[in-house]
Amino acid sequence: MKKTIPVIALAALIGALSAVPPRGYNFLEAMDKDKNKEVTRAEWDAFHAERYKEMDANNDGKITKEESDKKRNEMRDKMRDDRPICKGQKCKQPVEMDDEKGEEE
Repeated sequence: MKKTIPVIALAALIGALSAVPPRGYNFLEAMDKDKNKEVTRAEWDAFHAERYKEMDANNDGKITKEESDKKRNEMRDKMRDDRPICKGQKCKQPVEMDDEKGEEE
């Protein structure tokens, strides 16, 4: 029997998945559909409903641990592969950064 993730755990998961967005990505700007520099409850709910829909792979209205793990791995791989140094190839090792300069070592 598959266990479903409680709503609070789902909210934490969505937060964790969004904790490391691509550089320059602004979630508030993404949610602000009318571009008035404010996010309404409706805009917030629509944004998160879309994220839920993306995670619910079989569209049964529930997110299982397997679905959650799969989406997390897909997002991790996409973020890794989208780094400029990884374009066109699979990166296996993290890129070391010089924290003070924000540049690769």
